[in-house]
Amino acid sequence: MDIADGAPGLVATRNDPDTGPGGRVSQAFQLLELAERALVSAVIYERKRGSSWTEILSEEYEKLRRYDADTPDQPLRQFQCHQSDAGGDSRRTCAGWAGCHNAEHLLGLRLAVLDGRIDTTTYQAAVNYQSPVPLFTSGGEAADHGQKGIDAPVNEDRRKIHKITQTRQDLQ
Repeated sequence: MDIADGAPGLVATRNDPDTGPGGRVSQAFQLLELAERALVSAVIYERKRGSSWTEILSEEYEKLRRYDADTPDQPLRQFQCHQSDAGGDSRRTCAGWAGCHNAEHLLGLRLAVLDGRIDTTTYQAAVNYQSPVPLFTSGGEAADHGQKGIDAPVNEDRRKIHKITQTRQDLQ
């Protein structure tokens, strides 16, 4: 069964006397956690079947474009920093993502507070973040830059890729 077909049955969307206040949100977050696990499994599967990191990364850049949408139409998860392990204690919100958008309107950031993945202090830090360097003006612009030359990285790009894969054990 496709997860999209099964999703409506996993989260109640009608009156349910057994689900208290906030229960549906909790159910939806559980669904998101399952989806994250499915994503990790999919990446492993794609690597085993021969998909290149280039093909997989191209999809990762495409995610950036979706955060440019109006708040209700954005992805539900915050965009994580590519320089820290996805599942590790050092996991953090991507400063470039928060900085190039009006972070107050990032749905993933708001939901991270509700889910307890970040606290209100971290949320406020993201909302008030001022980058010390110029950032792209949108997720789409960042994606365009990241995808340019992705099939043939220059030496500087290779150095950065090596540095990130040495830092991020989840990408090995």
